[in-house]
Amino acid sequence: MYTSLKIKKMKRREFLPWITGLALAFHLIFKLRNQDLNLPVDLYLFNLLIFASALIAINAPKVNNKLANSLIGTAIFTWGLGSLVSALSNFEIINFDFAIADICYVLFYPFLLLGLIIANSSKLKLAAIDLIDTFIVSLGCASILAAFLINPLLSSTEIKSVELYLRIFYICADSLLLIFTILIAINYRMQLRTILISFGLLIFAISDLYFLWLNINNSYQFASLSDDGWLLGIFLIALGTKSIDLGTKSQPKALAYFANLALIAGATLLGLAALKPNYLPEFVLIPSFLTIAFAFIRMSLAIQEAKEASSERLLARTDELTGLANRRYFLKSLSDTDSGFLMLIDLNDFKEINDNFGHDVGDQVLKQVAQRFNRVIDSSSTTTIARLGGDEFGVVTNSDEDTADELVQALLSTLSYPVVIKTVPFQVGASVGVTHFLADQESSERLRKADQAMYRAKNQAKNQVSNRLVGNKNAFSHWEKFEENIFEKEQ
Repeated sequence: MYTSLKIKKMKRREFLPWITGLALAFHLIFKLRNQDLNLPVDLYLFNLLIFASALIAINAPKVNNKLANSLIGTAIFTWGLGSLVSALSNFEIINFDFAIADICYVLFYPFLLLGLIIANSSKLKLAAIDLIDTFIVSLGCASILAAFLINPLLSSTEIKSVELYLRIFYICADSLLLIFTILIAINYRMQLRTILISFGLLIFAISDLYFLWLNINNSYQFASLSDDGWLLGIFLIALGTKSIDLGTKSQPKALAYFANLALIAGATLLGLAALKPNYLPEFVLIPSFLTIAFAFIRMSLAIQEAKEASSERLLARTDELTGLANRRYFLKSLSDTDSGFLMLIDLNDFKEINDNFGHDVGDQVLKQVAQRFNRVIDSSSTTTIARLGGDEFGVVTNSDEDTADELVQALLSTLSYPVVIKTVPFQVGASVGVTHFLADQESSERLRKADQAMYRAKNQAKNQVSNRLVGNKNAFSHWEKFEENIFEKEQ
């Protein structure tokens, strides 16, 4: 039972676009041959085609985003209600207020824009900045278009202010939707879906402009052949919603360049309005104000993204515990340095501190040792110091032999006095292996030689091990007293 219903639903999805397309072709042919009003064709068939297109969009495959399909279908359905109200009034079947039709036509745009945003953001994963750039370009172009068309529209003195506002709104909204879709098609992926929607919006916008031009010249006739432009545009939008995105790779983005040009255009219009206050009506400048507003939002998002990217880059090359460079960044610095000195530093008897006092104390010791080592390194030099892991540190420098020797002595001298953790002193020593490397040596060879030198240094310092152990045993007794004092305070 469920399978048969599913098959029927799939058949309806497949046949409805074909039936609607054939009916649209019949309507076009009929209007080409007969321009007179015809109730069945111009009232019933015309509006039936619009509602059929809405069903095509709503029943589009869910893979194209169910919510986006519903919003685009709702937009077409809303426009169809406006068309039906207008047709019923013109045929004098029911005398509706034409304001109802205008409300329906206006609602078409936000529903369609939201549907297009959701459809493309889910499939293409548009970033917030990309969407804002698209809005900036669309609004900027809408501002320019409105500025060019405002004078012809104002030339008719019989037009009411509300009607004039709606005419400008339709022009701006059409251009915004059209440019929005074309930018997505060009900058992201040239798919059948975006191509059909772009052409549909283009035909719809041309029909709107032609309708306004006929109105200005008092030559528009209801249900003329030009009205089929709206039908064809809406049908193509519905077909585009139904088409499945094949998922090809996106093309290089150029939105930022267009956004800058649109921002300049919007600012120019605002400057013109300031110089000539009565040249353009205030509502024509709304897209320009929105362009500037979106530009400020984009700038704040760009700054935030830049900070996050910088922070991520810093984390990618920084050791989380000590704040020094990590092993990855150290190896990159080693491979990028043609010749110089490599030093591997291993803390002596650090395992004993971890075993006797815990890893928290060991981490605090590592932090303090890292701070001491870092103070020795000249920030203006090409020397890199890093924590390579555990209690091992590394230094790479392209300095001469004398400077390298001074650096080794300076690093060791930082450990000549105890590391104090919670008033408890810990004596920490280190073994340093130093090797001179040349440009023709691989990084692995450089590390191997420095590692051998470090182990030789460890073996030579065996006579100092007993002294260090005694020092850390004394620290252990200090630590026990410290914990006893803390326990007494808590009691």
